[in-house]
Amino acid sequence: MAVNGISSSSQSLIPIFTGEKYEFWSIKMKTLFKSQGVWELVEEGFVDQASSNEEVEKLKKIKKKDAKALCFIQQAVHDTIFSRIAAATTSSQAWKILKKEFQGSAKVITVKLQTYRREFETLSMKSNESIQTYLSRVSSLVNQMKSYGEDISEEIVVAKVLRSLTPKFEHVVVAIEESHDLWVVFEEEDVKEAKEEVEIEEDQMKRNKIGYFCAITAESQVIRKLIVVKSRRMKITKQVLQKKMTMRILDSGCSNHMSEIRSLFKELDESKKSDVRLGDNKKIQVEGRGTVRIRTSQGNAKILEDVMFVPSLSHNLLSIRQLMVSGYSISFDDGFCTIRSKKSGQTIATVPMTNNKMFPLEVSMVEKCAMVASSDNDTRLWH
Repeated sequence: MAVNGISSSSQSLIPIFTGEKYEFWSIKMKTLFKSQGVWELVEEGFVDQASSNEEVEKLKKIKKKDAKALCFIQQAVHDTIFSRIAAATTSSQAWKILKKEFQGSAKVITVKLQTYRREFETLSMKSNESIQTYLSRVSSLVNQMKSYGEDISEEIVVAKVLRSLTPKFEHVVVAIEESHDLWVVFEEEDVKEAKEEVEIEEDQMKRNKIGYFCAITAESQVIRKLIVVKSRRMKITKQVLQKKMTMRILDSGCSNHMSEIRSLFKELDESKKSDVRLGDNKKIQVEGRGTVRIRTSQGNAKILEDVMFVPSLSHNLLSIRQLMVSGYSISFDDGFCTIRSKKSGQTIATVPMTNNKMFPLEVSMVEKCAMVASSDNDTRLWH
């Protein structure tokens, strides 16, 4: 049954304000007003005068719509609050009374916004916090800021999330930044889909009895899959995001191994800073040197010594010169680069040349992985 043009379904959706959490209640009410086509009246009010018969008829329709909006507000407040707006004759009057009392004056709003802004700037992910929980905290704070009139874009929110993730997600940050297009906030359905896909992959791994399982899989896999899910919805190729961490370019002109991903380093001495000049004569800053443990796609685990940490790089670089000094032979033939151990003659990796004449070697970081089951094929690594 409809009352004053208000359907029973609309009545059941009206949130009740009891004097607490005004910012959230006001957001819900704005959505309700917009769905009924009356938000402009609530926000801006109307001029109660008419000079012609046509304007009189138009004003009657406006007043009827405004009465509908006022009815929404009256039904949306608890009896203890209603007395404050009982004398209001328009929806705009009632709305402004509640806003002034519970949101505060312009000065109060400014102070609250300053508090929220400081909280936003200092916000960071806790070491024991899940990505879902952290994203919920960020979203809640952003919604509070918006309820006080803050115009905060999704680009700013996502940039904040990227800056404030814990170090174990550094490779994910780099992957997002490299995509240049992933400026959207993760939604609940993204997280749900990512978790479901990870569970499916883990079930398949158990059924196939694959022998390697990373100790941080549960958290790391969900966030990686979350990026993939979101990128899939935005039509970003899965390869761009997934290969970022595992890709290393073999470079004959590079004097040292270099990596821009801090989390790849097993050990890192940040006191060893220097400048290095690339082949295009561009000078970049080295922020330290350390050890990286990798595993090639053939399953070979290797230690890379004296790797430069260069955050400004766009790709990891493997120095052919440094590989040769470390006891490896490098040969180029028929579009392939083959790396062998000089001591044993074992082939470490065979890398095909790409269309742009590069040799990308795919590896995995293995320092945090442990064998937990037997496998007949030790060249496969799940990470």
